[in-house]
Amino acid sequence: MAPLKNFNSITATGVALVDFSAPWCGPCKALDPVIKRLRHRYRGRVTVIKVNIDKEKKLAARFRIQTIPCLVLLDHGKEVKRFIGLQREATLAKSLDKALT
Repeated sequence: MAPLKNFNSITATGVALVDFSAPWCGPCKALDPVIKRLRHRYRGRVTVIKVNIDKEKKLAARFRIQTIPCLVLLDHGKEVKRFIGLQREATLAKSLDKALT
Protein backbone atom coordinates (compact mmCIF):
# COMPACT_ATOMS: atom_id res chain seq x y z
CA MET A 1 0.00 0.00 0.00
CA ALA A 2 1.32 3.43 -0.90
CA PRO A 3 1.94 6.01 1.83
CA LEU A 4 -0.66 8.74 1.61
CA LYS A 5 1.84 11.51 2.39
CA ASN A 6 3.21 10.85 -1.11
CA PHE A 7 -0.20 10.48 -2.78
CA ASN A 8 0.37 13.14 -5.49
CA SER A 9 3.82 11.93 -6.49
CA ILE A 10 2.77 8.27 -6.48
CA THR A 11 -0.27 8.87 -8.68
CA ALA A 12 1.42 11.41 -10.99
CA THR A 13 2.68 8.71 -13.36
CA GLY A 14 1.08 5.51 -14.52
CA VAL A 15 -2.24 3.98 -13.57
CA ALA A 16 -3.57 3.96 -10.01
CA LEU A 17 -6.69 2.51 -8.43
CA VAL A 18 -7.72 4.38 -5.28
CA ASP A 19 -10.09 2.57 -2.92
CA PHE A 20 -11.92 5.07 -0.72
CA SER A 21 -13.46 3.13 2.17
CA ALA A 22 -13.85 2.90 5.93
CA PRO A 23 -13.33 0.03 8.40
CA TRP A 24 -16.95 0.21 9.59
CA CYS A 25 -18.38 -0.11 6.05
CA GLY A 26 -19.79 -3.60 5.31
CA PRO A 27 -19.70 -3.29 1.50
CA CYS A 28 -16.11 -2.00 1.76
CA LYS A 29 -15.11 -5.11 3.69
CA ALA A 30 -16.86 -7.27 1.09
CA LEU A 31 -14.81 -5.57 -1.65
CA ASP A 32 -11.46 -6.11 0.15
CA PRO A 33 -10.77 -9.59 -1.34
CA VAL A 34 -11.37 -8.23 -4.85
CA ILE A 35 -8.97 -5.36 -4.25
CA LYS A 36 -6.34 -7.75 -2.87
CA ARG A 37 -6.60 -9.98 -5.94
CA LEU A 38 -6.33 -6.99 -8.26
CA ARG A 39 -3.31 -5.69 -6.34
CA HIS A 40 -1.62 -9.07 -6.86
CA ARG A 41 -2.73 -9.48 -10.49
CA TYR A 42 -1.54 -5.99 -11.54
CA ARG A 43 1.58 -5.79 -9.35
CA GLY A 44 4.18 -3.61 -11.01
CA ARG A 45 1.68 -2.17 -13.50
CA VAL A 46 -1.02 -0.53 -11.35
CA THR A 47 -0.63 1.23 -8.01
CA VAL A 48 -3.45 0.26 -5.64
CA ILE A 49 -4.06 2.67 -2.77
CA LYS A 50 -6.52 2.15 0.07
CA VAL A 51 -7.79 5.40 1.62
CA ASN A 52 -9.60 5.41 4.96
CA ILE A 53 -11.99 8.35 4.56
CA ASP A 54 -12.17 8.83 8.33
CA LYS A 55 -8.41 9.39 8.56
CA GLU A 56 -7.90 11.13 5.20
CA LYS A 57 -10.78 13.63 5.18
CA LYS A 58 -8.98 16.20 3.01
CA LEU A 59 -8.18 13.64 0.33
CA ALA A 60 -11.76 12.32 0.39
CA ALA A 61 -13.05 15.89 0.08
CA ARG A 62 -10.66 16.60 -2.80
CA PHE A 63 -12.18 13.69 -4.72
CA ARG A 64 -15.72 14.62 -3.58
CA ILE A 65 -16.36 11.20 -2.04
CA GLN A 66 -19.97 11.00 -0.89
CA THR A 67 -20.63 7.25 -0.96
CA ILE A 68 -18.38 4.33 -0.10
CA PRO A 69 -16.98 2.11 -1.31
CA CYS A 70 -15.80 4.37 -4.09
CA LEU A 71 -12.99 3.35 -6.41
CA VAL A 72 -11.30 6.04 -8.49
CA LEU A 73 -9.16 5.05 -11.46
CA LEU A 74 -6.39 7.54 -12.17
CA ASP A 75 -4.13 7.78 -15.19
CA HIS A 76 -1.13 10.07 -14.62
CA GLY A 77 -2.99 11.71 -11.73
CA LYS A 78 -6.18 12.42 -13.64
CA GLU A 79 -9.45 10.67 -12.92
CA VAL A 80 -10.58 8.52 -15.82
CA LYS A 81 -13.31 6.45 -14.18
CA ARG A 82 -15.20 6.12 -10.91
CA PHE A 83 -16.94 3.07 -9.45
CA ILE A 84 -19.43 3.44 -6.61
CA GLY A 85 -20.54 0.48 -4.52
CA LEU A 86 -19.61 -3.16 -4.83
CA GLN A 87 -17.96 -4.05 -8.12
CA ARG A 88 -17.18 -7.32 -9.85
CA GLU A 89 -13.51 -8.13 -10.27
CA ALA A 90 -14.04 -8.58 -14.02
CA THR A 91 -15.51 -5.08 -14.33
CA LEU A 92 -12.56 -3.49 -12.56
CA ALA A 93 -10.02 -5.61 -14.46
CA LYS A 94 -11.54 -4.57 -17.79
CA SER A 95 -11.14 -0.90 -16.89
CA LEU A 96 -7.59 -1.43 -15.62
CA ASP A 97 -6.65 -3.26 -18.82
CA LYS A 98 -8.09 -0.42 -20.90
CA ALA A 99 -6.20 2.20 -18.88
CA LEU A 100 -2.95 0.27 -19.35
CA THR A 101 -3.20 0.19 -23.15
